Amino acid sequence: MSSEISKQESAEKAAPAFRNKNVKKPLSGQKEITKIVAVSSDKVLPADAAQAAYASGYPVTLKETCYGLVLTGTEENVNAVVKIVQDLDKNHIFVKDRGFPAGDPRRCRATRNGGQRPGFYTLHEEISKMGTVGDALDNYEAGVEKTEAEWPNRPSSFKIEDYITDEIGKSKKKPEMAKVVVDRIAAKKEAAQMKADAENASAKKTVSETETKKKAAKAATKTTTKPAVKTTTKPAVKTTTKPAVKTTAKPAAKATTKSAAKATAKKTTAKKPAAKTATTKTASEKAASTKTTAAKTASEKAASTKTTAAKTAAAKTAAAKTSAKKTSAEKQTAEKKTTQKTTAKTTNTTNTTKTTAEKTTAKKK
Repeated sequence: MSSEISKQESAEKAAPAFRNKNVKKPLSGQKEITKIVAVSSDKVLPADAAQAAYASGYPVTLKETCYGLVLTGTEENVNAVVKIVQDLDKNHIFVKDRGFPAGDPRRCRATRNGGQRPGFYTLHEEISKMGTVGDALDNYEAGVEKTEAEWPNRPSSFKIEDYITDEIGKSKKKPEMAKVVVDRIAAKKEAAQMKADAENASAKKTVSETETKKKAAKAATKTTTKPAVKTTTKPAVKTTTKPAVKTTAKPAAKATTKSAAKATAKKTTAKKPAAKTATTKTASEKAASTKTTAAKTASEKAASTKTTAAKTAAAKTAAAKTSAKKTSAEKQTAEKKTTQKTTAKTTNTTNTTKTTAEKTTAKKK
């Protein structure tokens, strides 16, 4: 509550001060604005801008400053005066909005016990750059080609320090100060050199480590042999020979000859009644086409019969070969069995004769 009361009291105190600063409030209740007109021109001075604003005759509050003008009034009137002033040198007169009217006690130094006006340093820095901006706008309107700016090389800190030591060394009034500065600069240079040497050494070390790692990796890849892959032998699959399929060769289709095609064409033409010459031409063309198609079909059928006959013959020969192989194998197995039987019989007979001979000898004894 106390803070709110203090604010009200300060506002009541500021109200009469605001009235006493020759600032007229708008009679129609329109909203007022304030703008700053900054002049940065070689042709127009702030006094020339103020004279043009006075001569315009618009009801605005005008304050002339070192950098230009401060205009307060309705938006329509202020914009009209700003346009008149800018027409003097449009590329070198700039406009900026202001939040407080001219003579406002919150900004005026008369009610703030003097001192620098708030925001003056910012405005001063902006106005110092406006000359370059105006020249760029003039070049743009004139169609001058763009060129890259040449920036000066930034000197190193050591060069600046050397320049300072030279300047101090020239002055003979303070030799002790010069010695202190020289010692400090020498110590800084030595520290910078040591730091650079340490960085170079660390960089070399890292490079050597990476090289050794690469070499070790290459050697490891060479020495490491791949494990032997186990070869699993699959069991032999029994091949069952299927019996030869009997191929019954179909009888070759008889090829239709050109005479047959002609006969058919004649029959077809004989059946139809005689017509005009145009119809006869078409009939002859049709007959020719039928002849060619019949010849093509006959040749295709003959070729197909030949291929089928060749296939059946090949199948028969293959079946005969397989059957011959089977019979020869069966004969061999039968012969082996017979030889085994005969050998077994002979061995039995020899054994029996031996036993009989032994018995007879035994009896005789």
